[in-house]
Amino acid sequence: MLNSLRRLLRLESDKPSDFFSEEALARIKEAVGEAEKKTSGEIRVVVLQKCDYLDSRIQALMEFERAGMQNTRDKTGVLILLALRERKFEIVADEGINAKIVPEEWQKLSADMAQYFRDGLFAEGVLLAVNRVGHELAEHFPRKSDDINELPDDVILGGGQ
Repeated sequence: MLNSLRRLLRLESDKPSDFFSEEALARIKEAVGEAEKKTSGEIRVVVLQKCDYLDSRIQALMEFERAGMQNTRDKTGVLILLALRERKFEIVADEGINAKIVPEEWQKLSADMAQYFRDGLFAEGVLLAVNRVGHELAEHFPRKSDDINELPDDVILGGGQ
């Protein structure tokens, strides 16, 4: 009962810290790092209190650019954005990835993430996404011998921590 109450209260909030504990953020960062050890791709997770734009897709594209993901060597960046106030999320992949991974893969991942989020399991939904994106990236863009970690693995938090 207490967990149900906490979950209900979280849905009334839009502060990232009400959805993701420090431990959860550390687990997500670790999952990003582990996924990237098997691929030349880069994964970033962005959690925003609210969108600056009316459309979450436009916000995700702006965050993709803000995070420098368009500058990865092989155009293999994937951004996972959560906009808490709007209760929306987006997955944005760079052109190198979209040339190899079919849209149905992203749709399936989105549906699976949405189920976790509906159940109040936000960290688990993001971890699922990071792991699945990492698997797809490893399959299509395996790590190269000269690969470096081009971008930080930390979760980017925006507004109202």
